[in-house]
Amino acid sequence: MAPSWAATPQQSSPGTPLHFEPSINKGVYTARGQGFFAQISADGLELLTPAKRIPMRWRGANAFALQPVEKLQGISNYLLGSDSGNWRTGVPHFGRLEAKQVYPGTDLVLYSSGQSLEFDFVLQPGTDASRIEMDFGDASTAAITAAGDLSLDKALAWKKPFAYQKVNGLACPVKVRYERRASGRFGFAAGAYDRTRELVIDPALTFSTYFGGALGDQINAMAVDASGNVFIAGGTFSPNLPGTAPASGKGSQDIFVAKLNSSGNSILYSTIIGGSGLDVAKGLAVDASGTVFVVGQTASTNFPVSANAPQPKLNGGSAITDAFALRLNAAGNQVLYSTYIGGPLSDLANAVAIDAAGNAFVVGQTQSLSFPAATNPGFPARGGTDAFVTKIAASGESFEFSLFLGGFGFDEANAVAVDASGAVYVAGETRSQNFPVTNGVFQPAINGSADAFLTKLTNSGQLVYSTYFGGSLTEFARGLAVDGQGFAYITGSTISTNLPIAGNPYQPAMSQAPDGFVTKINQAGTGLVYSTFLGGTVEDSPYAITLDASNNAYIVGETTSADFPSVGDAGGKAFSFAGGVDAFVTKLNATGSSISFSTLLGGKGDDSARAVAVNKSRIYVAGTTNSTDFRTTAGVVNDPLPATPTDLFRSSQK
Repeated sequence: MAPSWAATPQQSSPGTPLHFEPSINKGVYTARGQGFFAQISADGLELLTPAKRIPMRWRGANAFALQPVEKLQGISNYLLGSDSGNWRTGVPHFGRLEAKQVYPGTDLVLYSSGQSLEFDFVLQPGTDASRIEMDFGDASTAAITAAGDLSLDKALAWKKPFAYQKVNGLACPVKVRYERRASGRFGFAAGAYDRTRELVIDPALTFSTYFGGALGDQINAMAVDASGNVFIAGGTFSPNLPGTAPASGKGSQDIFVAKLNSSGNSILYSTIIGGSGLDVAKGLAVDASGTVFVVGQTASTNFPVSANAPQPKLNGGSAITDAFALRLNAAGNQVLYSTYIGGPLSDLANAVAIDAAGNAFVVGQTQSLSFPAATNPGFPARGGTDAFVTKIAASGESFEFSLFLGGFGFDEANAVAVDASGAVYVAGETRSQNFPVTNGVFQPAINGSADAFLTKLTNSGQLVYSTYFGGSLTEFARGLAVDGQGFAYITGSTISTNLPIAGNPYQPAMSQAPDGFVTKINQAGTGLVYSTFLGGTVEDSPYAITLDASNNAYIVGETTSADFPSVGDAGGKAFSFAGGVDAFVTKLNATGSSISFSTLLGGKGDDSARAVAVNKSRIYVAGTTNSTDFRTTAGVVNDPLPATPTDLFRSSQK
């Protein structure tokens, strides 16, 4: 008899097979399905959906123990709290759980079928099926529908069961239905069948949703290695993203870091990191050896920091966030280093880049005048909110330098890149008329109330050049890339119709404020190679940019413009506007004069692309969605979308 929990989203096929993980409680296992999270033990099942918690126990069952079998590829890691003794690393994944004599003559086997959780009762000949009973409790709203389904709530139901016996290798159907026994208690009533043979009963638990947990989740950063493996990082409020129920120490929001294989159909590892407060990852970088650098913000006084951290304690207290930086090993199960970065007020790290020696360059914003290790006195704090740049040694044991970038107004650094020579480029937004600039640069003075900025530093933190970029109103840069010759590319949003335009621009005039922009700046910071608007007639916001080997630029973000540029290429058609807010991905040629590919990604809800990477012939895009009809493909890691504010998406476009 084989009841199964199955999820069948209307727009996609089932993804990576569901797996079981041992919980911190002995004899308890957990599993993530499409739209549900299950805790499994000899007592029964506990099901968590976006809407409710549903307990179920095997009424009248014998005492039994679950045994895991079929160990799978992939692990999960839970680095929660400052006490490493409580961390769980290398948590294995299993494909099956088995138990003997759950009822007299009846064994129980739990396994995955695609992303469905199935539990088979294997009844030996002569065994009475009526002994099996599912008890949902007296308070349960479970009911048998006119169609013969067992409804648990508005979104969840056990489908009408199908039963069969195998005769000469063929499945011969047997009539079976749900039977109400008492309040919240249900079993199976079978028609006539051969009691000298085994009987299988197979209802399916259905739920329509997407990838994510029961609450809100977001991808903020992504990287791709030389083999095409994808690394993503962000924040999750969900207790079931991904893997087992969390260990003690989980906060309201935790960091997640996951590695997916190049086909997108297997999670190689997933790691949850955090303390008892709010923690979120904003930036991510991966080196050639597969170690992962993650930065963001934390309000946890017990954030998992390393013993030799240059800043081992939260400076601002639990009500104030500090920035953090950490480095994970290639397996994702060990913290090579981890440190707070911050002063007594609010601090946030937005991005990270690494040089060939493994030094990490962290950028963000700070309100703290006494920001730690401000070793370069040439850039003092000016007050308000300043941008910062901090270099962390490869060992993670020291801040090599830490400096402010800013004036008397608001300043923030949103992106950082390192070129082949080790020089460091920083881009962001400034509202300061006295932002540090250098002689001879393209724009030495602020033009509007807020401008973008681009600053280049040596590897040791000395200023090479620094320039404003903007028109008479407001601009800010969110994305930054640098090519092999030291040309810098920035992208962001503008409401200035007189934004500096150069070269032979693809879009020389604004369509409607705010528009996106893409600008290439020469090696000395003294002039523009090209500069173009990018957008439609409503609102357009680029978030990230990357380059391929030919210096074509790939820009991603979000738009509410139904007429956002949509251009197909040899790889396939472009998709049109689906409504609400759509994500976009645009390929701009090396001269900034034409678009070779541009498409929207999204459904009827809101969708936003926050990160982009290019590897060989593929474009990788990551972000957030609450569209139940977001386009997905068969075989990928893809749970359905719960009814949450935002959830993750990750797509690859050839």
